[in-house]
Amino acid sequence: MLAVGDLKTDGVHRDPFDRLLVCQSLVEPMLLLTMNSQLRSYGATVIVLG
Repeated sequence: MLAVGDLKTDGVHRDPFDRLLVCQSLVEPMLLLTMNSQLRSYGATVIVLG
């Protein structure tokens, strides 16, 4: 997962597992469905539910 190092972060959300999920959704490509609104800033592959 070399994409983890390239992922832009806002400094607020620092959960490494969430970052791995976001990177996987960018590389695969696939949608990441989540309830965590902090992940919205990572781009179009993240869809926040609720």
